[in-house]
Amino acid sequence: MSDKSMLGMTNPKHKPEKVNILGTDYEIIETTANDEPRLENADGWCGYYDNQILIESNAFKHHQGGDVELLKTEYKKFIKRHEICHAFFNESALDDYNRNEQLVTWIARQFPKMLKAFEQVDAI
Repeated sequence: MSDKSMLGMTNPKHKPEKVNILGTDYEIIETTANDEPRLENADGWCGYYDNQILIESNAFKHHQGGDVELLKTEYKKFIKRHEICHAFFNESALDDYNRNEQLVTWIARQFPKMLKAFEQVDAI
């Protein structure tokens, strides 16, 4: 891992976003594995020590057919939800849940449907 990434000095491809997770601010950075080694084998990364969520800019690059740009956009939203779930578990000190990729992926996939159901019955 480079000194730059340890210091949170990635080379973002887009303006970083910020999100507050249970009182801790996380920066969401879209970048590439070339600029950020933590993305070498992943489309997303949640850094617990530097409070960064990294999103691979080239995620979904090998897909062909259909509306590729729409699919890329939706996949990046899924990656953000997935990494934000990791951040919530981390900030809650729920380490076993945080390491459970199946649980984190399930929440990230189902949350939009859950939100819609909650809103339908005025539960938000």
